[in-house]
Amino acid sequence: MSRPVTPITAIARIPGFAGQRKNSWPRRDWGAGAGGSAGRGLRGGVGNRPIPQLQPGDRVTHDSWGLGTVVGLRGAGDKAQAQIDFGSAGVKWLVLRYAALERL
Repeated sequence: MSRPVTPITAIARIPGFAGQRKNSWPRRDWGAGAGGSAGRGLRGGVGNRPIPQLQPGDRVTHDSWGLGTVVGLRGAGDKAQAQIDFGSAGVKWLVLRYAALERL
């Protein structure tokens, strides 16, 4: 009789995975804080965007989700968030400091 297939045994059956330890995955360089070059990761630009001043009803565009309408706001400063209806992509809460938004 064979053993039942569990996630662990299923992974063990994949060629190249047998015997690998959890910490054997390659590490990524996430910017200057991890010994990498400045200009990459959160310290290099994404979190350094200006926070757009938005009001409910404003139209915005996002690099991935396209055109949207601001339907709600919460928080302040670096923690300010906007709830945006992107139509077919759905309604999403975005932290304005990190969101790739442009007010139209």
